[in-house]
Amino acid sequence: MIRRAWLGIFSGWLLLCSSAAISAPEKVVFGVMRLAFPPFQVLQSGQPAGPDLDTVIEAFRRMPDYELDIQVMPFKRARHEIYTGRIDVTTMYKTPDRIDKLLFPDTPIRWSIYKIAVPAGKRFEFNGIDDLAGRRFGKLEKVPVSQAFDVAAEEKKFELYELKSFKNMLEMLNLERLEAVVGHVQVIDYVAMTMDLRGRIEFLDKPVRPAKELHLAVSPQSKVSNPEALRKALSLSFKSMLDDGTYDAIYRAYGLTYEGL
Repeated sequence: MIRRAWLGIFSGWLLLCSSAAISAPEKVVFGVMRLAFPPFQVLQSGQPAGPDLDTVIEAFRRMPDYELDIQVMPFKRARHEIYTGRIDVTTMYKTPDRIDKLLFPDTPIRWSIYKIAVPAGKRFEFNGIDDLAGRRFGKLEKVPVSQAFDVAAEEKKFELYELKSFKNMLEMLNLERLEAVVGHVQVIDYVAMTMDLRGRIEFLDKPVRPAKELHLAVSPQSKVSNPEALRKALSLSFKSMLDDGTYDAIYRAYGLTYEGL
């Protein structure tokens, strides 16, 4: 009788332990690159912070089957280890050469959208590169814009000034020494905010190139039990955040405006 009772208790304990093991969240190693790219990521005492990181943390908060393990590392190490599976996820732009090597959620963390900024009230018609003929432009030096824009610049179809920073560009734009500048919308908006120039510039509606997607890429070599299931869970989590306004709220907390498609 006593033996049966102890067997019953022992069996119940085994069942409880087994149930707890099954329901325990699966650890996902997030290789966060130790680099500053304001306004999306800044370094505070050497530690990353900003909208990119907040977006990923919130996505995992909505995924109770997974536990996020943040590991900060150099850029090159993160790039290497996502392919070997030593880390499970990291942020990467989705490019044709990476599609077959990594798993990308259906919804990105953000889009890289390039537009033309002009002084407030100085808008002009822009439907294509031909509309830029004869104008004075500024852009970051050594940073390509698009094949069509870069070819037109080489052919001197417009006057192009390559500058070291967006601050230099916006100073010249504010003085109307440039008619327009081109670059990442959210970066230009952020720099304008730091210079108290918001309201003095505006963006033309049409982007100058197709948007690029920044994703939380999943390694197919990941140690998680099912990398594709993780990709699908991230797709649903990011989509719900985009739909319910969480992306916008994260950016507002930093005084920024989220720019999506």
